[in-house]
Amino acid sequence: MKFKIGAFVQEDDRVLLIKKNDLWDLPESNLDKGINIISDLKRDVKSETGLEIEPESVVAIFEDLLKKSEQTRIYFKAKIVGGKVKENKNFGWFTISDMESMEVDPTIKNAIDNYRLGKFIPMDFIEKFKR
Repeated sequence: MKFKIGAFVQEDDRVLLIKKNDLWDLPESNLDKGINIISDLKRDVKSETGLEIEPESVVAIFEDLLKKSEQTRIYFKAKIVGGKVKENKNFGWFTISDMESMEVDPTIKNAIDNYRLGKFIPMDFIEKFKR
């Protein structure tokens, strides 16, 4: 099974999205085998965006049924703790209301609903995955 992890990187009331293949998506990572979920997410978000983040809660965990490959996705709500966003025309800051009418990757639609409703899972849930 493959795992993708992504983050709702939050600044004020806006979330950072990245345009990929004509759709807006969250900063994300393919989880590397043997790497801690949180460490992997922090490293890849910094590499992709230039921002240092700290995950605060889990927004959604679900299986990706839209693709032929078997994949589980985990999305986190994260705050910025350092760094500077890279200059990139494919980056944008959007409110959740904005996202509801945008062309977003279909795999994040349920996560956006959870985020909008404030349905977050405490981080201690993920502790059992740490090594």
